Amino acid sequence: MDRNRHHAVVGAGWAGLVHAVPLAQRFERVTLVERDLLPHGPQHHRGVPQDEHIHLLVPGGLARLEELLPGVTAKMSAAGAHLIDSSLWRMHMGGGQVNLADAGLRITGATRPLIESVVRDRVRALAGRGP
Repeated sequence: MDRNRHHAVVGAGWAGLVHAVPLAQRFERVTLVERDLLPHGPQHHRGVPQDEHIHLLVPGGLARLEELLPGVTAKMSAAGAHLIDSSLWRMHMGGGQVNLADAGLRITGATRPLIESVVRDRVRALAGRGP
């Protein structure tokens, strides 16, 4: 094996979790590092003060996450995330309301701990599935 593809190290935050998926397809081992003890389940993470706020995954982000981790949307929904159809959205930009013609678009609303715990569990399940 190419020694440059032996081990990747990435942070265990939101960006690191998402990047760990394609890295796991290219490296023998991917290590997630975090300065704090990571919670198990959707619990407050001391190093992430905004995790108590509602977080939204917009259609493009939700679709890409689903491509990376098939079934993750259903797992988030089962864990309590809200899937909101585009016909229910009310978005205002530049002084006017944005009307979305594609009724099939969804966003997900949940706390960051809920989203991260579902994604983290799915990433952990990738262990041993490298090249």
